[in-house]
Amino acid sequence: PAYYEKAIEIAQKGVEVEPFGPAVRVQLASAALSIGQVDLAIEHLEMATGLDPNFVQAFNTLGDAYRIAGRTADAREAYEYVLQRSPGDAVATAGIAALESTAATAP
Repeated sequence: PAYYEKAIEIAQKGVEVEPFGPAVRVQLASAALSIGQVDLAIEHLEMATGLDPNFVQAFNTLGDAYRIAGRTADAREAYEYVLQRSPGDAVATAGIAALESTAATAP
């Protein structure tokens, strides 16, 4: 956890330096997800995807964050967005499979 908290702190400084840089926001979000700060991750991922609509890693990570947050429709939309741009993307395909698996096992 201390490593991820330090990574978030450094990434936040990076965002201050380059507020329109999507990559640093994705890295911040990845660290935040690792320690359960899902809302912080979603905030930065939504900004990153808005800054660069072709940054599939940002959309995949956003899909993961939405899935963790229980926002399944939003997660599916993010993964499908990736698959439209990068057919066969392994992360998006796995994300959709995880959503379907969860839906199949829900009461």
